[in-house]
Amino acid sequence: MSKSVPAKIQPSLLVWARETAGYSLEDAASKLHVSVDRLHAAESGTAMLTFHQLQLVAGVFKRPLALFFLSAPPPREASTHDFRLDREVAHHPPAPSVNIELRRARQRRDEALTLAREIEAVVPTFEAQASLHEDTESVAARVTQLLQVTDEQSRIWKTPEIAFKARKSAVESQGVLVFEASRVPTEQMRGAAIFFDQLPVIILNGADAPAGRSFTLMHELTHLLLRQGGICDLAPSEDITPDARIERFCNAVAAAVLMPANKILAMLGDRGARDWTLDELGLLAKPFCVSREAMLVRLITLGHASQRQYIALRSQFREEYQLFKLSQRQDGGGGPSPAVMAVKNLGRPFVRLVLDAYENDRIDLSTVSDYLGVKIRHLPRIRELAAGSMAEA
Repeated sequence: MSKSVPAKIQPSLLVWARETAGYSLEDAASKLHVSVDRLHAAESGTAMLTFHQLQLVAGVFKRPLALFFLSAPPPREASTHDFRLDREVAHHPPAPSVNIELRRARQRRDEALTLAREIEAVVPTFEAQASLHEDTESVAARVTQLLQVTDEQSRIWKTPEIAFKARKSAVESQGVLVFEASRVPTEQMRGAAIFFDQLPVIILNGADAPAGRSFTLMHELTHLLLRQGGICDLAPSEDITPDARIERFCNAVAAAVLMPANKILAMLGDRGARDWTLDELGLLAKPFCVSREAMLVRLITLGHASQRQYIALRSQFREEYQLFKLSQRQDGGGGPSPAVMAVKNLGRPFVRLVLDAYENDRIDLSTVSDYLGVKIRHLPRIRELAAGSMAEA
């Protein structure tokens, strides 16, 4: 088909696709390599994009091409509450990459429910709950019991990566879909939760360090216990707004789950409140596979460190995190295989549902490939990873 053939579509579909992706007119025009006037004319119906330009639109806004030939825009997706507190992003709309990941997560959950019905699998109801009026230590104790991670299991975790995978598997065993986003700046989102009675969703930022993902996982699980969803950056805040109060609650529960008070206090012995060196924080954090920053925040909660020291070290923690991200980008190893990335980003429960549907002749190989976002040649390895131990992917 010639690149100059006009695409005869409803202009309102262009507006709908751009706005639901979160692009301004100017940013969208830049992404599509057209002038702002040209895109505005197409959206207002005074001009038409070419078919080639429409293909670019579908790619940038992450929508199926066929959708643009509907007679009217579909209903807009439900909005997700924004709990981000960092002053650089608070009160600004989420980036398009965040909106697209939220949309994908909802779509994958819908697909999971459809596949479960196809193979007559039982979909559990997420019944665990919590209230902001509860003591965070008590909520954390219930979460620990819910996840059934024993002291014996946690003692064999040698690295934060292994610990994160075990914790993720424990959360997934409660009927939660845990997805990891691979192309979202951590400044825009550390995590998100989307609550449903069945198959609630947690989204983690896959670019985050394993220890960071463990903390975010428990933070977002707490949001689900509160029967709510939202986008989070886990930024510390002393604000008195309702959102800040909820975020502090979720952070406190997450910290208490990952760093139980009795274990911390046993390690501290008779050492009282004081300033801690970074090496000391590292030694305390290591058995729990958490970051030094998380450990310092926990010590503050337990009355063994000061908010003053945290404020003094906050910029250093940020600098170290930026160095970690830089080292990840400079790693010349080529990165994980498509099979590993598929299982990491989609989670074992979703992958297993897709594979079970195929093995029960409910979907074909082409559909499996579409669901998992990989070529068919990667399926044998995905099958191994989905069936293997949590340490493999």
